[in-house]
Amino acid sequence: MNVERITTTGFHPVNTVAYNTGVLGTRYLLNADTFVREKAKINPAAQNPIYAIKDDFLVKLFPREFIGKYSNPHVLSAASKQNSNIQKILAAELSTNNIYPQNVSGEVYPHFIPTAKAAQNIMRHYGKSFSNKDFAIMNKAALLHDVGKAYIPDSILNKNGKLDDWERKIVDKHAHLGYETLRSAGVESPVLKLVKNHHTYSNSNEPMVQILQIADIYSALKEERPYKASMSDKKALDILRGRAQGGEFEKEYVRALAKSLS
Repeated sequence: MNVERITTTGFHPVNTVAYNTGVLGTRYLLNADTFVREKAKINPAAQNPIYAIKDDFLVKLFPREFIGKYSNPHVLSAASKQNSNIQKILAAELSTNNIYPQNVSGEVYPHFIPTAKAAQNIMRHYGKSFSNKDFAIMNKAALLHDVGKAYIPDSILNKNGKLDDWERKIVDKHAHLGYETLRSAGVESPVLKLVKNHHTYSNSNEPMVQILQIADIYSALKEERPYKASMSDKKALDILRGRAQGGEFEKEYVRALAKSLS
């Protein structure tokens, strides 16, 4: 199957992918917002090549365009002006309403995509079977979970050293800020739930929330950041096992991640 990127206007304001099905004159045009919806309509019995695409294909397909939409300064500014909850958070915690879109767009490949892939691996290696819809929701949430970091000053987010209590409090607001931003943009409820709760740790959380949390932590531990070196798989898994032992999430999900890495 050939995949071709074309730039369109009108009803498709972002880059659109044309799937050539091999049947003369037949192809499908899907943009970042319609991909999941259109895929869900396809009958698997038809053996359509779009339906056969691996789940992680979505992650590779739209990372820059998809993230770019929600890290666009105009979109973020509009959301912060229209959403009173964002205004309240920024007014209470920050003395500035500046927006730092680079804090989102710069994490696409080092963090968002590895987080999505780790989450997919957990879902695939866990005993329970997840639906295509579950995978689509997880992919989207993993790519958007840190959108709220666009409101966190770069000097705090990328500080070369340990955060003080006030700085940690500021950083911890990014999940709620991301949730409110995406809610203002009309993102669907299941994705919003994952974004909002990806730093609220408890093994009583829904499975999808716990899986995103583990994938997020694992991806962050594996990254090299200004304040830390990259960790080995063994060390990252040991940390996750310890946090599971402390009740932050179920051990079975950590085991599924470990199994995917073996």
